[in-house]
Amino acid sequence: MNYRNLLLCIFYLWNFSTISSQCNPAPEDQCDGITAICSIAELNGFSCQTAAYTGFQNQCYGNGCVTKLDGLNTSWWAFHGTSGTTTLTISYNSCTNAYGFPPSGIQIGLYQNGCCENNVICQSTCTGAAGGTFSYTLNLKPCALYALCINGCDGDVCNYSISTTQSNSNYFDDFALTQSQNNPICQGCCIDFVVTEQANGCKPHYIWTVNGEEFENDFKPKANICFPDEGIFTVCVEARLETNGNSICQSKSKCVNVTSLRLKDGIAKSQKLCTYQIPYKWHNQIVTETGGV
Repeated sequence: MNYRNLLLCIFYLWNFSTISSQCNPAPEDQCDGITAICSIAELNGFSCQTAAYTGFQNQCYGNGCVTKLDGLNTSWWAFHGTSGTTTLTISYNSCTNAYGFPPSGIQIGLYQNGCCENNVICQSTCTGAAGGTFSYTLNLKPCALYALCINGCDGDVCNYSISTTQSNSNYFDDFALTQSQNNPICQGCCIDFVVTEQANGCKPHYIWTVNGEEFENDFKPKANICFPDEGIFTVCVEARLETNGNSICQSKSKCVNVTSLRLKDGIAKSQKLCTYQIPYKWHNQIVTETGGV
């Protein structure tokens, strides 16, 4: 190898390394099972290059709004929507084609809640230009999962960059925590705790704790908690939105204190029960069978 060719190889490798290092978060070449990032804001400042031909037929071929997304060199990201207005701008330049076609640009698809359906953006027409800019104003649904793809037309290799802005970065709203019985409660009582459900349909992950110990961990906005001992107990609930990569996108917590007291011994007023009323809760005791005194 002569000196000139060596310099060209070094330049090519350096340039490829520079472009690759900017491709973060790295795209994936298919949509199903993609690891989501928290929001589109993580793509702000992203700069990369459409990949060379991969030979992979992705699942949108012939289905999605961009029917020419035939897996030549499609890049995918998944992210959650936030409230407010989002702008997305994708610029591309220096397109080349190694398969004999004239450079014709890129295609863009954005889908809600899955791959290839529920189009939010459908830029399927190839512009026939080696460079250009597409800009979109979006009102994304908070918490909803979106899939974004960029494809080089007919296998075009293009440099491209992404910029985004958001008017609001919240995935879900604040909430209230209420309990079905006010303090103090009797020792041994069980009471319901309820979180205000999100108006936008978002379903955060709820983690319930009593005095710092985890009691329940699921997507239910309510919990029934019993207090067999006397004392003051701190009940907390943390609402989280998490990605399938286990990153916490947003977290909000609420706590209440519950005072549990032992009732003084005493003779309760007698009460007559009919068989159909059994079982019956009576002064925090459960009557389970008939009988008389």
